[in-house]
Amino acid sequence: MIDKSLIPTDIAKPYVLSETEVGRILASLRQNGVAAVRGFVPPQDIAELRKTAEIATAEGFVYGAANSLAVRVVEAEGTRDFSHPFLISGAATRVVTSASLLDLVAGYLGEAPIIHHGLFQRSLPLEEMLLDWHIDCGSNKKLNGTVKFPDTRLRSILYLGDVESGGLGYILDSAAQAKAAFLPLPSGQLFPTDKVPADPARRVTMNEPAGTLILFDTHGLHRPEVPKQERLVMNVWFARKDFSAKLPPVLFSLANVPPGNRDRIYMFDNARGGEPLAKPEPAKAPSIVERVVRRLVG
Repeated sequence: MIDKSLIPTDIAKPYVLSETEVGRILASLRQNGVAAVRGFVPPQDIAELRKTAEIATAEGFVYGAANSLAVRVVEAEGTRDFSHPFLISGAATRVVTSASLLDLVAGYLGEAPIIHHGLFQRSLPLEEMLLDWHIDCGSNKKLNGTVKFPDTRLRSILYLGDVESGGLGYILDSAAQAKAAFLPLPSGQLFPTDKVPADPARRVTMNEPAGTLILFDTHGLHRPEVPKQERLVMNVWFARKDFSAKLPPVLFSLANVPPGNRDRIYMFDNARGGEPLAKPEPAKAPSIVERVVRRLVG
């Protein structure tokens, strides 16, 4: 049964979820497939994340070349992605090692989670939709090709600035039907438009203030709405430990994990059938941008 009133939950204290708040968030995830957790990350951490994400998603950015580790921003139409936030950002690591968040994710998935993937993403202003209604049911295409996986995942999108347009679009309570419709389709076929629920009452757009953590079941129908201004977010996918696909390792720095959160680093233990890192570039002196990143996250 859909209940839109459950979707937003205002958190009393950053990084802490009361029993009542957890119950409300889980109820929305189970009934609607999506929840908005407002104020989960404090303003000072959002400011740090935003500065680091702005640098890491700058066009042509390469991190780690001086240390024989070349990690690049990935350019796509309408977006720029940097796929290793926990390597360069203490604030990003504080978020995902938060005991309250991981316990909440475990409550939805049914067991302690692993991080499937994480990235900073800069979405550029657009005039039209690039990606229509779809579900996430694959894995890393370099490792697994176009094979589909039915495994349940919970995705989080942390808004690093106020999102007034271009927020997540979601069709409530659509996961079971969408998965059943999509998994049997031939490889490469998009989600059929005639299977998209037409009821406008089931559609929501998650335009929310900075510091809001959006959580949603990846099998539910969703799409990024058209952004009218630049948008910065941190995306993280959580899966169960028995996730059936191959996964590349999630790179992280132990120095970024707060001592009190180190019993939660199990969630970085995700690698299976690992993907090699990009071929190292010849060592060279750090660029100005890299020195700025080191000052931001050091």
